[in-house]
Amino acid sequence: MGSTLLLGLAMCGGTLFFSGSPLLMNLAMCGSALLFSGFPSGQSTSSDRIVREIDDRSVSIVRGNLSPRTNPEYDQGKAEPSSTLNYITLIFKLSAEQQAGLNALLAQQQDPSSPNYHQWLTPEDYASRFGLSQTALEKIAAWLRGHGLVLLGVARSRSWIAFSGSEQQIEDAFHTEIHRYVVGGQTHYANATEPYVPTALANVVLGFRGLNDFRPKPRSVLRKTRPYFTDSTSGNRYLAPADFATIYNVTGLYNSGVDGAGRKIAVMGQTDVQLSDIEAFRNAAALPANDPTLSLIPGSPDPGTNPNDLIEADLDLEWSGAVAKNATVIYVYSGTTKGVFDALTYAIDQDVAPVVSISYGQCEADWGSADLQSLAQQARQANSQGMSIVAPAGDTGAADCDNNNTPSAPGNSATHGLAVDAPASVPYVTGVGGSQFNEGSGQYWSGSNGSGGRSAISYIPETVWNTTTQDGMLSAGGGGKSAYFAKPSWQKRNGVPNDGARDVPDISLNASSDHDGYLICSQGSCVNGFRAADHTLDVVGGTSTGAPTFAGIVALINEKTNSTKGQGNLNPQLYSLAASSAAAFHDITTDNNEVPCLAGSTDCPNGGDIGYGAGPGYDPASGLGSVDAFVLAAEWASSSSGSSPDFELSVSPTSLTVSYSSSGSATVTVTAANGFAGTVSLTCTVASSLGSTTCSVNAASVAASGTSTLTITAPVKSAGLNPLGISTTPGWWLMISLASAASFLLSVLRRRWQNLRHGVSAPKWAELRHFLALGLACLLGAAVSCGGSNSSNNGSSPDTPSLTGTITVTGTSGSKSHNASLNVTVN
Repeated sequence: MGSTLLLGLAMCGGTLFFSGSPLLMNLAMCGSALLFSGFPSGQSTSSDRIVREIDDRSVSIVRGNLSPRTNPEYDQGKAEPSSTLNYITLIFKLSAEQQAGLNALLAQQQDPSSPNYHQWLTPEDYASRFGLSQTALEKIAAWLRGHGLVLLGVARSRSWIAFSGSEQQIEDAFHTEIHRYVVGGQTHYANATEPYVPTALANVVLGFRGLNDFRPKPRSVLRKTRPYFTDSTSGNRYLAPADFATIYNVTGLYNSGVDGAGRKIAVMGQTDVQLSDIEAFRNAAALPANDPTLSLIPGSPDPGTNPNDLIEADLDLEWSGAVAKNATVIYVYSGTTKGVFDALTYAIDQDVAPVVSISYGQCEADWGSADLQSLAQQARQANSQGMSIVAPAGDTGAADCDNNNTPSAPGNSATHGLAVDAPASVPYVTGVGGSQFNEGSGQYWSGSNGSGGRSAISYIPETVWNTTTQDGMLSAGGGGKSAYFAKPSWQKRNGVPNDGARDVPDISLNASSDHDGYLICSQGSCVNGFRAADHTLDVVGGTSTGAPTFAGIVALINEKTNSTKGQGNLNPQLYSLAASSAAAFHDITTDNNEVPCLAGSTDCPNGGDIGYGAGPGYDPASGLGSVDAFVLAAEWASSSSGSSPDFELSVSPTSLTVSYSSSGSATVTVTAANGFAGTVSLTCTVASSLGSTTCSVNAASVAASGTSTLTITAPVKSAGLNPLGISTTPGWWLMISLASAASFLLSVLRRRWQNLRHGVSAPKWAELRHFLALGLACLLGAAVSCGGSNSSNNGSSPDTPSLTGTITVTGTSGSKSHNASLNVTVN
């Protein structure tokens, strides 16, 4: 460590004499210099790939770093030389050998037969195998500081370094001018030409982030609506967390004790948040108090509060924590020019949480090629560390590059052609598309709201979300084929288009703000439950809702599988389970994500619509469909354990109240696991505490992933029971009383006869005792008879007690046997 520490001190000393930076920047430079002293020397197995002196007289271009938004017609000329670019990230590329090694490792980490299965790396492990050497990193840091640039952070994985500087310093170091541009009525800055680096660095620099300030925008759509979130008159329905849990069977996980406890979710953001909003949401939803942890990335300015970003942040924090209701939610946010993407970079490098939700994105064409390469490389690092990233597929149907904020054609018609959204299109990210509930004539909602706003009764059939006509703007779930990423091996399956490209989405969840949107609390909107002071509700939609909710489900899968480190890339397992366990998915087969297009525009020679329709199996409109969270988690756990084919047993609901002289029912579900294909025999037993309650199961045997009905029949109430369990029917008590009286009378007569035979007089107190007992028995019989005659019509005793106990259902298939319990109350 000694030589590294000396370098850090030397860099620090040089900083304090740099006259061009303010004091705070000098201190930041000093602190960042000392960061290098924390790296142990001699521990890296990475070879030094900088084999020549870093000489500014010999430079090489780094292509792919021009923003596609910087058209010459928007150019307003060169920026002021003193203008500061506050957070630029220089991202390093892997060598060909490292690329091959990482690809092999990622495949092994998802292969149950490999010794590397789920053997996740730490950021330091990644640095040792796939990062730059310590020596190379120190050379680059020294070169940056030689140009007066302020070091803000260096990756634990030694895969990037962050810095800031003035426009003039950036131009001197990278031989590119920073210009001002006016795009969509807003002023931005960006590099006007591709940057250069010294030729000695050409084989280690992948690209830059932060040379422009085109910031990603939130995707969620907010609607203000009137007060009823279940209204049988208007037909309006809005989702509370309990509804989502019912529809997607998250409730099954809760009932089995899986609620996210001990698990972590990281949510990416680019605004300050108000914890009071999250607290109000959890209170309205009847969720336990559980504030998120706030983490502003080092070196970032405070972003302040942006109302549009705040809605997105509140949605993501509230709903990820609502699904995994006892998980730790960590809000990683940034005030840098690249906002959430800098937050994502930091979260991966710090291995913040096994599950990452990011609800921002841009169509692939709006990214530079180097940006997409960098994004994919960072996602691969995340996967190697066990991290799973979930992102939305977009909200303008199959035309992701057409932005509703600035319509490009009359009637909101698409003009940019077919396109998909990144990061969702990155193969190492799970893209979530949009569905919409399709009740038809079915009864899926109750007429009123229960605890926490619950009104959904069961799963509701779904169609592809597309309300473009209704909304008068492009409003549909994103999907289609990537123009940049090739088809990954796990997506080369029957039913997936044979187009050679990565297809999105992977799954879909409800996304319509019209039918039915998600309730949120934002900017003090929840005053009375979910209602604002003016009695309105904040309701959101868009595929931004799918990212945090599915992230919550993934956290529950981590708990179900006893994983503290995570699952890595979710997609190989999702596609594998879809092929072997249809019960884990709800196939969406109707509607489309087609949107109108302008005749003559890209992909639209004759006008009409562009997009994709849904059908059986995978399709680019809905992916694999939506999920049954309970079954998906059970299948995931069995598959991950490498166990033999098996099944799981569950009863829904888990508690039931039955009145005397009546019956009730519950559903028994057999869930196949790890390829189980047998038949399960079902029986039930009643706890003795339930008295003469009986049970039956029909059908008595079911195939894999089938259901049966458990019927519970309570005792007849007219028999009545006293606290001792003795019949209290008046006729029985009268007979008992008469029998008791006769017994006492015979006893007295027998004693009297014996005394006469032996000439003995019985004591007066003994005779008195017998007659008192006789009188008491008669009075008791009369009292019970009279009391019974005045009781209810069924003749039961008014103090009939409740019975409580457990009914156990046993499922058997060969040598495998599992139990599930139902708590029953009879009253």
